Amino acid sequence: MLMCFKQVNRLSRLNLEEDMSALLENIQASFGYITIQPAISGIGTSTAAATTISVPSTDVVISAASLFLNDAASASGRQIVFAEQTTYTLSFDAGVIENLAATDTNAAFSLQFTTGDFTSPTLLSMSPVDDAPNVATTSSIVFTFTEDIQVNPNTLITWSIQDVYAQQSPSTYSAPCSDVQVTVSGASATITVDSANFPILPCQKYQVVYAAQCFTDTSQNLNYVAALPTTSYYDWWTSCLTAYSPAIGTYGVAINSDIVLTFSEQILRGTGNIVFTPLGETSQNYDVTDTTRVLIDSSLTQAVAARRGRRVKEIDPESGGNANA
Repeated sequence: MLMCFKQVNRLSRLNLEEDMSALLENIQASFGYITIQPAISGIGTSTAAATTISVPSTDVVISAASLFLNDAASASGRQIVFAEQTTYTLSFDAGVIENLAATDTNAAFSLQFTTGDFTSPTLLSMSPVDDAPNVATTSSIVFTFTEDIQVNPNTLITWSIQDVYAQQSPSTYSAPCSDVQVTVSGASATITVDSANFPILPCQKYQVVYAAQCFTDTSQNLNYVAALPTTSYYDWWTSCLTAYSPAIGTYGVAINSDIVLTFSEQILRGTGNIVFTPLGETSQNYDVTDTTRVLIDSSLTQAVAARRGRRVKEIDPESGGNANA
C-alpha cells in the first residue's frame, strides 16, 4: 500500500502511529530492514543516497503502538538530514514488526512523504545599483531574490523612499508592500514610485528600505525576506543632467551643431573632460576649462560644447569626467 505524510521538516523524526492503520495495537521489533530513498523525480534535488536501517537496532525506537525513525533521542541520534522540497519513499520489509504476542507481523509496504521549504529568499541584486551616480528620474527600483517571491498582503508592512538631504517636502514617502506601486514577477519585485505623491527630483540622493516580511517565498511556509534597513545604505544619486541637444539617439544631426547639456540647477565651470567619440575613431577629450570650446550660457544652467565643422556621431558626457555642478 502507498500512504503519504504531510509536509515534513528537514530534521523531522518519522512517527508511524498515525499513518499506519495496521498499527492498532502495541508492537515490538522483529527482523528485517527499513529503507529511506530519495525519489528520483522529487520536487527538489537530494544528494542523499538510500539509507537502510536494520530492525532491531538503536535507530528504531518503539513505544507502545508507535515506531520512530530518525529520532534525535534515540541511542544513535539523528542519522538523516533530509533535503528540502524532496520526495522520499519509506519502505518496510515484511515482518520487521510484530504484535506483542508474536502471532502477527506486517506485510511489506511503502509510503511517501515530501519535505517542505524552510529557506528564506535572499536579496541577489538591486537596480539601480547601490551608490549609482546618475540614475534617471523615471527609473523604477527592482529587487531580485534567490527564488520566486510574493508581496505580504499585510498593509502594516511597508517600504519607503527618502530624499537623504531633504531637498523636497515631504522628504520621505512610505506605502504598504502590497500597494499597486509594487509588482512581482517571478523572483523580482519592481517598485514604480508614484510621481504624484513623491516626485523623484534630479541631482538628489535617495535611499530605499523595506521592512522584514515585506516579501515571502511562494511555499506553504511563507518564508519571509529579511528587512532592507537604513543601515544597509542602499542609495543612489539621480542624474543632474535633464536634457541633451541633440537628443540621445537622434539621427541626421547637422555637422556644425553644438552639443548642449542642460542641468537641473545653475552650474559653474569645474575641471575634467567632455569626451566625444566618433564611431570607429579615437575618442577626443574637450577640457571643460577651455573657454573656446566649452561655453557656459547666460542662464548658468547649460554647458555648450562647440563642435562646428566636424560630424559627431556619438557623445559620452560621462566618460573621463563631467563639468561639476
